Parts: sequence; C-alpha cells; structure tokens
Amino acid sequence: MPIITNDFNVQLGSLCPNCVYNYTYPIGYDFVDIQYAYTSPIYINIYQNNAIVNSYNGSLCFQRLYIDRNYNVIISMYTLSNVMVWANIQHESTFSNLNTSINPYHAPQINTVLESVSIFNSQYTYNYTFPYSSSLFVNIQLNNTVLIVAYCDNNIILNNSTNILRTNLVFSNICNSITFSIVPLNNINTNTNKFIVLPLSSYQIGDYYQSNNSNTRAIAITSIVMVCVSALVLTFVVAKFINNRQYQVFH
Repeated sequence: MPIITNDFNVQLGSLCPNCVYNYTYPIGYDFVDIQYAYTSPIYINIYQNNAIVNSYNGSLCFQRLYIDRNYNVIISMYTLSNVMVWANIQHESTFSNLNTSINPYHAPQINTVLESVSIFNSQYTYNYTFPYSSSLFVNIQLNNTVLIVAYCDNNIILNNSTNILRTNLVFSNICNSITFSIVPLNNINTNTNKFIVLPLSSYQIGDYYQSNNSNTRAIAITSIVMVCVSALVLTFVVAKFINNRQYQVFH
C-alpha cells in the first residue's frame, strides 16, 4: 500500500494505480491549502454537502481553496497512471481559518510530521480511508483518550478507547479499503503527538515512528552529549600531540 506523507525520513507520498484515497475533515474551517508535486498527474476532487466544490489535476499544485465552514470536507485523490506515482516534494492538505480565534488548530493529517497545533476537535469525527494493505504498523499517541475504530470495508477490525495505540495489524480477509476513524471523547480537544498508520512492506521504521517522544528526545540528547565528549577528547589528544612535537623540536 502506498503512503501519503510529508516526512522526508520515510518516503514521500505515493499513489498506486486504481486506488482512491479519501480523507474526511469536519466543519469549521475557512480554507484548505493543497500542496504537492508528483512524477505524473494526479486528480483531486473536494466535496462539501454531497457536491464537488473544486477539482485539481496535474503533477504540480500550490492552491488555497476557500470552503464553507458549515459543511465537512472530503478530499478524494487518485491517478490515471498505470504505474506508481511518487511525490517529488512534500504532500500537504492543511486546513485553517482566517480568524484564528474561531478555530486556531490545524486538522490532523495522517502519516505526517505533526505539530503541536494539530488538534482533533472534540465535536467531530475524523475518517481516513486508504487502499487495502495486508498489514499495517500503527503508532498513535495522543494527550487525551479517543475512540479509535478501524474498518475493513464495513467490518470492524479494531475498536479501542485509548490515547496510545502501538500495534501491527495483520488482516486475514482482503478488503477494498481500510478506514481509521478517530472520535475524541469526554468533550475534550485532543493534541496529536503521533498519528502514524503505515504499511509494513513499504517503509523503514525509524526512531520517530517507533519511539515515544520522551525516548526520542533522550536518544537525541544522548547523541549530542556523546558527540561533545568525543570532540573534547579529540581536542585534548591533538593538543597533547602538538605540545609533544614542540617539546621535541626545542629539545
């Protein structure tokens, strides 16, 4: 299964032939910024209130679409190519508002390097639907409990209320598409620390995807300390070598 992502450390977004990717975002946003560059043309339809409000096609797009904040938004993506279509740069669909006091948060994107302003709004349900894969690596870490429901077509394969979910999902039945549904609970907005759902066969698992945030920071800090210590030791050795040479010259 291909990936839609903006993370250079994994791989850039890709679309497979005959695959349709649907992402449902809630009401309350004034505009969405569509940014991508692919090796071949791709097609995007944007729906509100059961009607197409705009379409984009081509291999390159940097557009802002103003939308009706009273309706949810569905972004549907596909390609007519008969081979895999790869992104050359980051793929992003960022929702936001003209008046940040109304809704100051970005709608979370799946498989992206997340920022603290990415929030699941407590009033809405977020659905992310993508083509079938036989196995998925899931790493979802949030600051509040949400209901996470995964569907294989219309069959529920995962139903869990949690703020941390790290697992490998292996599907025994082939389905047309897989949907992850995120529902905030207890009327509380939820920060996204990680929101990763990746096919096991098409990426390399890195520290960002496997570790929790504290572990990742600890690893980074340890690495910096080790580099500094190594630099100090090397400086001491070089200085001692120079002093010895100078001593030999004058004696």
